[in-house]
Amino acid sequence: MTILGAFACVQLPLDAVVFHASPLYERKNVFRGVYNSSTNIALRRFPKHSVDAKRDVFVQHISLLSRLQHDNVVSFVGCCMDAHDNLYIAMEWMDGGSLRSVLTSPSVHWTWASHGLAAARSVCVAMQYLRSHAINDGVYPHTLTSATVFFPRDANAMCKVGDIGLAALASEEMLPLCTVPTWLAPEVLRGDCVQSEAADVYSFGMLLYELFTQKRPFTNYRSRMQLLISIVYDGARPTLPEAAPQRILEIYHACVDAQPALRPTFRHLLGAFSCIRDDAVA
Repeated sequence: MTILGAFACVQLPLDAVVFHASPLYERKNVFRGVYNSSTNIALRRFPKHSVDAKRDVFVQHISLLSRLQHDNVVSFVGCCMDAHDNLYIAMEWMDGGSLRSVLTSPSVHWTWASHGLAAARSVCVAMQYLRSHAINDGVYPHTLTSATVFFPRDANAMCKVGDIGLAALASEEMLPLCTVPTWLAPEVLRGDCVQSEAADVYSFGMLLYELFTQKRPFTNYRSRMQLLISIVYDGARPTLPEAAPQRILEIYHACVDAQPALRPTFRHLLGAFSCIRDDAVA
């Protein structure tokens, strides 16, 4: 029996899926497709050898994806296998692209007040939901970066968290997408823990830096090893502009604190951003 044997309810008929030839998002394993001639989808390909090596993990992951339903999480559509038994996981198509592509687009007039605050709050909502659902199922939910947050239409639309659990499924050729030290907490880089909410909050701190500055963290480092050493042993962190609002500075520094126990939870972050939003419209 194939890996899809236990998931007949989410299996897409291969003849109902049209694949576009070119990979997307600068990732050779992600393709745009159309399902049932009308639904745009993003198809992530996992080669047969990768699926065979992690069969139980894939079964667990597909089971989780099929149950996740939230407005701030990219929706699971289904999965299928090609004639060579390569697995494709189909997700909701995000026409607005990734947060990283939006932040670097010259056509998007991004500001913290009009876009960044709403995006930060949306990500907190999504991560709180994912941790409460995926962790209970024994599946680590996410590797949070600006490349794994997406917009359904444009930067004015509500953003969604995607690529759920990619790190657990990744083959060796895909691991660089999941292990860039820029967004990973020092304790994760040291190998002290696999993941935790505190580690996710640290990653969110890096994302918050991007939302406010529109820049990637640590662009002044040319060597990945040099960056890793600086983060873990020297406590290196990107610096927000001094003109940033005091409450944003406080939230950012709390998120990237060297001590995991001192970082806020996503529930606390959501409350903080909600207060900032309410004050802005008062």
